[in-house]
Amino acid sequence: MKVAEVLFDAADANAIEEVNLAYENVKEVDGLDVSKEGTEAWEAAMKRYDERIDRVETRITARLRDQLGTAKNANEMFRIFSRFNALFVRPHIRGAIREYQTQLIQRVKDDIESLHDKFKVQYPQSQACKMSHVRDLPPVSGSIIWAKQIDRQLTAYMKRVEDVLGKGWENHVEGQKLKQDGDSFRMKLNTQEIFDDWARKVQQRNLGVSGRIFAIESTRVRGRSGNVLNSPPAAETRVGHVLMPPRRTGSREEARCLRP
Repeated sequence: MKVAEVLFDAADANAIEEVNLAYENVKEVDGLDVSKEGTEAWEAAMKRYDERIDRVETRITARLRDQLGTAKNANEMFRIFSRFNALFVRPHIRGAIREYQTQLIQRVKDDIESLHDKFKVQYPQSQACKMSHVRDLPPVSGSIIWAKQIDRQLTAYMKRVEDVLGKGWENHVEGQKLKQDGDSFRMKLNTQEIFDDWARKVQQRNLGVSGRIFAIESTRVRGRSGNVLNSPPAAETRVGHVLMPPRRTGSREEARCLRP
C-alpha cells in the first residue's frame, strides 16, 4: 500500500509502521515450503497480514471520509482526491468514497459541457475576440491562442477525472465515456488547419507597396499635420503577425513571447 505519500501526522506514522510489520510477518515465512507445516505457517502469516492491512485501511477510510465531509467546496474535494487516489485500488477504500466520486465526476461533466458551449460560440463572436481587437492582436493569432486556452482547460478537467477515479481511469465505466468525449472535443480544437490556411494565404498574397511608405498631409484639427501610412490593411495585419506570429503550440513560453 502507498500510504506514505498521503499520510503525514503522528497517527499516520503508526499506520505506516503497521503496514511494514504486516509485510515482515509474511517475509519471514518460507513461501516455497509446500509441506503441511509450511502451508499452515503461510496461511497464518497471510491472515495476520490481512488483519493489519484491514486496520490501516479502516483508519485511512475514516480520515478520507472525514476530510471529504468537511470540504468547503468541490475544489477542496478534488485536492483531497488527488492526494489519496493512489489507494483507490483497494476495494475497501474505493467503496467508501464512491458517493463522492459520483458527485465530482458529474461536476467534471458539467464543466466540460460548459467549455464545449464556449467553443460553440466560435472565436469571432467570443469575448476573447473583442479583447484581442482592443489589444491589437491579429485575428488568426487570436483564434489560435483562444483554441489553445480551451485545450489547456480541457486537459485540466481530464486530470481531475484521474484524480477522482485513480490510475487506470480510462477503463472505468464513467472514465471511458469521458475519455471518448474529451478526445472528440480535442480534435475540434486542433489549430493546424487554421495555421496552414493562414500560411498559404500569406504566401499567395501580393502585399507590395507602390510609392512612398509615409505621406504628410495637413489635417483640419487646429492646423496640425499628421503622418499617413501608405499601405493596405492586409499589410498592417501581416506586420501584426510578424510581431505576434500564429503558433501551433500552447506552451507557457508562447504567451511570454506575445507583446501586450
